[in-house]
Amino acid sequence: MLDSQIDWIISSIPENGDRLSNSQLESLKFHVEEHDYAHIGCGRQRMSFLHKNKRHVLKLPISKFGIDSNHKEHYLWHKYKNSPDDNGIYYAPCRLVDHSTLMMWYCSEIFGTSIGCLNSIKTKKLALCSKPMPTWAWKLDSNQVGVLINGKIVAYDHELQP
Repeated sequence: MLDSQIDWIISSIPENGDRLSNSQLESLKFHVEEHDYAHIGCGRQRMSFLHKNKRHVLKLPISKFGIDSNHKEHYLWHKYKNSPDDNGIYYAPCRLVDHSTLMMWYCSEIFGTSIGCLNSIKTKKLALCSKPMPTWAWKLDSNQVGVLINGKIVAYDHELQP
């Protein structure tokens, strides 16, 4: 049932790159939270939700660029799996659960410095990592890197710095 509700809202994403409207975002948030997910945050392109079992996060696109980002992250994980890419970056395991929604392993601690990351740390939705940040993390937008439950440090948002 959640899939059909998500599909219905995501099918409304404008082709011109605009985000969903605030009322559509609120509706999406409401439907996802009804199914054992807690809202973590909302960025420029996606809304993120943590499942109550704290094993995975759903990244729901809220713009055409969010769909593109989910496809890119899915592609990179499946291309490199447990190996680093040419920049030394390790990627968080993930899969597409439909044509646009990404399910990613949960990072129990994060290094990220984006506004969303800092807000999630401030509200205790996520914990700040005490390990040293790997040098490859500086190549990523807002150092969005975290620690998986198994202790491995991975990128959970893959935009490279220009």
